[in-house]
Amino acid sequence: MGRTIQVSGMNEISDRHEPDLLRYKIPASFMGSLAWASDQVADALTLTRELGKLSFFLAMTCNPAWPEISVRLLPRQHFTEIPAVICRAFHIRLQCLKEFIKSHFGRIIYEITVVEFQKRGLPHCHMVFKVRPLPFPNLYLLGSLKHSQTRMITAHFK
Repeated sequence: MGRTIQVSGMNEISDRHEPDLLRYKIPASFMGSLAWASDQVADALTLTRELGKLSFFLAMTCNPAWPEISVRLLPRQHFTEIPAVICRAFHIRLQCLKEFIKSHFGRIIYEITVVEFQKRGLPHCHMVFKVRPLPFPNLYLLGSLKHSQTRMITAHFK
């Protein structure tokens, strides 16, 4: 029958029309809840504590001008009207990026990926990963995949 909390003045709180957060807590098994997010952060911190600090931080943003997206737009249609195409194109490119990292950066010890949506409605990804051995110490990479790899992504999308 719920938790019983013995606090003076508890009857005053029950008169308000606010939800009882102690009684109706969303569990960690519900993806996106505060408890779930807290568990995810705890897991990420445990990984870094046990396996060492990260090697690389990477951010990836969806571009509505990607060919696999712009080809599917009808005349005068905005990219926000085709969210399934946007998400599919982003997911395919993210998988290609992960394959590229695995094939060029040695053995991956751990990888943490967080995908979120920007205010414009486009997906955005933050990724941290640790590789061993570190291929190039103090290397900062900034750029995009080559055009030949973009064609490969487009071919998978069709």
